[in-house]
Amino acid sequence: MLFWAPQSHLEDLRKVWVDECISTPRWKDFNKNLMTEWTGITIYSTVMLAVDVSFLAVPNVNISQSQSIGIIVTYLSIIFITGSLIVSVLLVRQNQRYGFESADKAADFLAHMTGTFFGVRALATVHSLPYAMLMWGMIYFAIAILYNVFKFTTVPMLASVVSGCVVITMFIFWFIWAAREFRLFERLAKSIFPSVLARP
Repeated sequence: MLFWAPQSHLEDLRKVWVDECISTPRWKDFNKNLMTEWTGITIYSTVMLAVDVSFLAVPNVNISQSQSIGIIVTYLSIIFITGSLIVSVLLVRQNQRYGFESADKAADFLAHMTGTFFGVRALATVHSLPYAMLMWGMIYFAIAILYNVFKFTTVPMLASVVSGCVVITMFIFWFIWAAREFRLFERLAKSIFPSVLARP
């Protein structure tokens, strides 16, 4: 449901917080990366929110039919995108307050944040929420687009859209599969230049 984002944040947290001890340079680099990620997600969420609202103004999208699937999933997209935007802003605010503290204060902060049953996993999940909600918002928006395409377009346009969706879906699943491999670029190089890499 969270697109494997908590695992990535969990690995980063474990690299920074080793045996409940923190190195100040690593802590600052870690929070700098978080700030970059959340700031980018805030920009994407703002753009997607504008796109969702503009989509409701399209003539083919009859907003008076509130029970329409296209309208419902568009509203869901707006809700998730707004949630991503709010959580990103809150996390950026928190990071500005605690992200550049000394190592001792940073350790106390992490101990307080992870002092639950789930521990570090809970903090990693919170850090991944903006990304996950943004992805769900984009998925719901894509569903709304496809619903209107399948409902209102002609057969030639429908064939073009379906073929494009199939190609894009194949690329997305290929990237998901490839990204889960630990040696992505090495595997690609071996598949493209097997004879070169086989030389001693």
